[in-house]
Amino acid sequence: MPYRYLEDVAIGDLAFEARAESLRELFQEAALALTSSMVDMASLRAVTEEVIRVEAMDEESLLHAFLSEIVFLKDAKRLLLKTVEVEIAKTDSGLRLRALGMGEQIDARRHQLGVDVKAVTYHGFRVISDAKGWSCTVVLDV
Repeated sequence: MPYRYLEDVAIGDLAFEARAESLRELFQEAALALTSSMVDMASLRAVTEEVIRVEAMDEESLLHAFLSEIVFLKDAKRLLLKTVEVEIAKTDSGLRLRALGMGEQIDARRHQLGVDVKAVTYHGFRVISDAKGWSCTVVLDV
């Protein structure tokens, strides 16, 4: 499993670490870890399409904006994403992300819901590139 939940990082919050060979894959794994904290992925279907677009100056800001958008979709549209295909491009001012997410609206009778994520925090938030690829640490306010 390319992500794992971290204990003893924050009290009353949920933390995870993700690792991948590429930045694009890291963002996809982080999205999966976020959604997996909110719902049992086996109970979720990919029936609704949603495009996510965010821009930022660096990788950390871009990942934070991307994950925050996924939380916003859950709150505003009651949409949980089962799959996410990410494209990241460099721009004159930083980075641009376009993601195609597939999921469905929350159905409390059918979905096995987990925690209700309120926000992606900046506490301990980091994105690192090393010889093995990319990794991130994310703390979620639940």
